[in-house]
Amino acid sequence: MDLAGAMAVAGTTARMPVPGNAEDLLKQVLSSQAVPEGKVLSLAYHPPGVLLRPVEALHLLSLVTAHAYSADDLHDAYAWWGLLRYLGFFDHEAGTQAHPALRVSHAGAQVAGVQRRVASEELGIAFGVLLASMRVRNELGPGVPVGIVDVDVLLRGTRAGSSGRPDYLLVAGSDGARPDGMAYLLECKGTNDPRVRGQQLTAAVRQITGPVPGYPAHAGLAVSTVAGATQVSCVALELTDSDVEEPADSGKEPRNVPRADSARGALPGLPDVFISAALRSSWSMLGHYAGNETAVRRWSDGAREPGGFSQAPERRRVLFESESGPAVGVTTGFDLGDRQLIVTWGIDQRVDDALGEGDPRDVLAAQEAFARELDEIDASEESADETDAPADSPAPDEQLTSGEPISSLMPDGSIFALAVR
Repeated sequence: MDLAGAMAVAGTTARMPVPGNAEDLLKQVLSSQAVPEGKVLSLAYHPPGVLLRPVEALHLLSLVTAHAYSADDLHDAYAWWGLLRYLGFFDHEAGTQAHPALRVSHAGAQVAGVQRRVASEELGIAFGVLLASMRVRNELGPGVPVGIVDVDVLLRGTRAGSSGRPDYLLVAGSDGARPDGMAYLLECKGTNDPRVRGQQLTAAVRQITGPVPGYPAHAGLAVSTVAGATQVSCVALELTDSDVEEPADSGKEPRNVPRADSARGALPGLPDVFISAALRSSWSMLGHYAGNETAVRRWSDGAREPGGFSQAPERRRVLFESESGPAVGVTTGFDLGDRQLIVTWGIDQRVDDALGEGDPRDVLAAQEAFARELDEIDASEESADETDAPADSPAPDEQLTSGEPISSLMPDGSIFALAVR
C-alpha cells in the first residue's frame, strides 16, 4: 500500500465489523456478576457492524493522547511518529458493496511482538473513544456537543488513586431536556487475540460501575477492539440505570450529578459539581490539542495545571478553512521525497474564540452551533450515500484527488485534517 492508498482508506466510510458472537460475549460478562444491581448491560452496536472512517479514529486518538511537548521540534517529531504508525494500518475487504468492511492491511499485519501489543492497545483507545462518542451523540440527539475528558487528568491534584477507574469520560453540557448535563464513563480495551475479549469486557464493565470517587455513575460504555493479524472488529457494551425512563424524544432522563458528601473531604481539588469540572477539563484538552495555551490554563483547575506549558512559548497557530468554515490550529508539513504530508490539528474559530475570552455559556453556545452544522453535513452525506449504487463505488485508489484533504470534525469543535501535496 502506498501513501495515496492509505489516505484513501483512512478517508472512506467503511464498516467496522461487530463479530457474530457479540451476544455470547454479552452473556459472558453478565454471568461474571460484573454488573451491579440496578444496572442494565446491553450491546451498543450489533452485527454486522457500524459505519465509520479510520481518519475519525486517528483524530480522537490524537486528541485524547495529546502530550506535553510544546517546543515545535518535539511536537512535530512526536506527531509524525504517532500518526504514521497507523495511517497505513487498514485496508478494505474485497467486494462491490458501497461500504466495505475494514481489515488490517498487509503493512499492518507485519507489525509483531511488543509493537503489535502496543498497536492493539492504542487502536483500542482510538476506536473505543470514537464508537462511544458516536453512541452518546446518537442518544442525546442532534446539536448536542460531546466533550471528552481524561479521567486521570480530571483527578490530578486530588488524593484519588489511579487503579480500578475508567480511561475517559464523555460529557454533555446542559440543555432544555437535560438541565444538569450528562456524563458517561468509558473504558477502552485493545488486543490482537479475540480469545481474551470476554475477559477484557468483563474488566472494563467493572471499571465503569462507579469508580470515579465521589460521583454516581449513571451510564457508561465498555469497548473492546481486536486488531489481529488481518482482521479488525469491535464489541461495545452500554451500561445504564435500570430505573431510567426514557422520554418521548429517546434521550435519557436528566440526572443531577453533584459531588457526594462523602467525597468533599477526600477530593478537595474538584469543584462541587461534576459536570462543571468535566466540561472545564474537556475545554482544556481542546486548547491543548490545537495549541491554544491560553485556554489550557484558563479551563484547567490550578491544582491540576497540566505539565509542559508553564514555561513554554506559544506554539505557532494558523487560520484555515474547514468544511464548516474558519478554524484555528496548528499545521505541520512532513517531507516525503517529492511530496509533503500536511497535518492539521484545529478548533472551529467560534469555539476557539469562546475558549479564550468567553464564559462557559459562550463556549457551550459555540459548540452547539458547530454540532448543529456538523449534523447537517452528516445528514447531507448520508443522503448522498443512499443514492450511490454499490457496484459503481470507485476503488480506494481512485477516490483520492491529488492535494484533496481528508478531514474529521467532532461535535466538540475539534478538527483533524490530512493532505498530500
